[in-house]
Amino acid sequence: MTSPTEPAAPAQGQGADPTRFSSGYRVYVTFLMAFAFALASADRGIMSILLVPIQKEFGVNDTAMGALAGTVFTVVYATAALPLARLADRGNRRNLIAAAVTVWSIMTALCGVATSIFTLALARIGVAAGEAGHGPAVMSSLGDLYPRHRRGLAFGCISVGTAIGSGLGAALVGKISDLHGWRSAFLVMGVPGLVAGALIFFTLVEPRRGAFDGGAPLVKASTWASVRYIFGISTVRRMLGALVVMQFATGAFLIWVPAFFVRVHHLTTAQMSLGFGLALSVGSALASLLVGAVTDRLSRVGERWRARYCGIGVICGAPFVLLMLLADNTPLAFIALFGAMLMAGGITAGSTVAYLSVIRSDVRGLASAMMGLVLSVVGAGLGPLVLGAANDMLKHDFGSQAVKYSLLAIPVLWITAGSLFYLAGNSADKDVAALLHEDAQRGG
Repeated sequence: MTSPTEPAAPAQGQGADPTRFSSGYRVYVTFLMAFAFALASADRGIMSILLVPIQKEFGVNDTAMGALAGTVFTVVYATAALPLARLADRGNRRNLIAAAVTVWSIMTALCGVATSIFTLALARIGVAAGEAGHGPAVMSSLGDLYPRHRRGLAFGCISVGTAIGSGLGAALVGKISDLHGWRSAFLVMGVPGLVAGALIFFTLVEPRRGAFDGGAPLVKASTWASVRYIFGISTVRRMLGALVVMQFATGAFLIWVPAFFVRVHHLTTAQMSLGFGLALSVGSALASLLVGAVTDRLSRVGERWRARYCGIGVICGAPFVLLMLLADNTPLAFIALFGAMLMAGGITAGSTVAYLSVIRSDVRGLASAMMGLVLSVVGAGLGPLVLGAANDMLKHDFGSQAVKYSLLAIPVLWITAGSLFYLAGNSADKDVAALLHEDAQRGG
């Protein structure tokens, strides 16, 4: 592979100058990061696809499965992300990403040899701990790989990896499970990450921080001071409110929609995972590319449009979720799911760029982890658990149809989140101007 820089990298310890990276190298890094995100998404979502066969083997109720699939994973993920994010902001992000990918892949494979719900939970804790070091380090590193006006498309490409991992991973997992059992699915899904981890470690270089943000000296602040700085920004606080509501809904959505198609539409795991996987992956991939390209262009008018675009997409996606739940025809239900993902599937990319655009480069890893902590515990961590408990309460009256009625809360939550996203854009232009002024003063 050709050298990523022309000429050689700057002094040791500072990282390579990203302004001198070749276009080919940027594409390669983005593709590799997208591949890693695809694996993370597939390994994280495998529990929702295999929920029914695992539940049958271990004989636990929906509340327990909701806790295992959502709460246990997200609490560990969010807690471990904080110290690992500080390591990402101060150390070598390339090495951290490579180690994280390798660890969660090994632990995914170990899920396949679990002998009880307890040992399965321990293996999932390992997956969560591994993935915790990945996201903040990638978000921080990617922000130093591209200039501000190109970050939306770059993050969109990363989210395409997430979409493909969620969708095609679901289809693959379902097929393997039907042919060889759920344990084989875990074992097979753990292998690609070992290859990805090696490629990241041996072929990438660490980019120097802040080169595209004026080159101002980095601020050396304590963790508590950095946290106060991050949440002192109006746009960050407003985006957090919108994302909490959205993640609560999305966490429940991704865990229980597969069960909805199995229980309500009476599909096999393979049938469900194929339809669910294609609708999720294709819809979200297209949405992620669209949100990246469109918001990069709109940001030239004003940074406020990054958040506002997210709001419009989520609100437009809510009616499709309602149609999916109420449709008696299975193909129509999958088409509606595709429509929902096409409207709202790019929210991760759009919202991440929206809040990272107003934050200094030296704390982007911590910012990603802090947002992830709140979103995981309050949002995605509680969503599957609450909906699982609702399923159990409604099961007496509605039987296998209970999950459909529980999921009717999702469109309401999406509309609420979309409105909050739109309002969050009101302070973005002012916060970006303040950041640029601060960078200019430090660099002056």
